[in-house]
Amino acid sequence: MTKYDFDICLFGHTHKYLKEEYKGKLFLNPGSIGEPTDGPTYKYVILELDDLKTNLREFKVSDTYNILEQNFKNTKYYQDNYVWSELVLKSIKDGRDYTTPFMKLVNKKIGNKTLTPLEYNEIWHDTYKNYLNDILK
Repeated sequence: MTKYDFDICLFGHTHKYLKEEYKGKLFLNPGSIGEPTDGPTYKYVILELDDLKTNLREFKVSDTYNILEQNFKNTKYYQDNYVWSELVLKSIKDGRDYTTPFMKLVNKKIGNKTLTPLEYNEIWHDTYKNYLNDILK
């Protein structure tokens, strides 16, 4: 790390806020205001740089999940895609991925079968009911 010429290392993808100094260098993951994976409270930073100084403003937006959930549930997308929307909301709220395990279960039930849209929807909704019961245990 010392062979690289930098003072601040910005990184992301994990959607988890992090600010750590190590060996005189600042490591900063600005967090997420879209889908935080470290809980329902969004955290983010604005880093202002100029020739004379560096200013880091940190924000923690309390209770934003409840506002997001309420607004999202009023959209046509939510109404048309209830199961997927609920999985995404639960992932945002808990900071866990619920969509990938759900899709694995759906794909396992379908296997190599060719289904009509109605049959696919039945499997989708039945899988969601069972999956919801399993994760709430």
